[in-house]
Amino acid sequence: MATTAQRMEEAESEEVRTAAADENRRLLNVDEVSELLAIPKRSIYMLIQRGEMPAVRFGKTVRVDPDELQAYLESKKVEDTINRGVGLGIMGGRL
Repeated sequence: MATTAQRMEEAESEEVRTAAADENRRLLNVDEVSELLAIPKRSIYMLIQRGEMPAVRFGKTVRVDPDELQAYLESKKVEDTINRGVGLGIMGGRL
């Protein structure tokens, strides 16, 4: 069983690892975003151009912040409308 001192040391180590990961965080390029989402690069560029997907431009280079990408994906989640029959006119939207 771990002692209080050992648990505190483990917690501090985790904080150090987390802080180091935050410092090493980097922006994703369009190729990486395309691969992560399994959609064509052209689609990524179109989403960025329309202002739908947040991105940062450095001259001709485009980068996407991983946290902003995650927030974008969360905002695009689709409700499970099939199971509820919404839009199908079935039993007033109920199955």
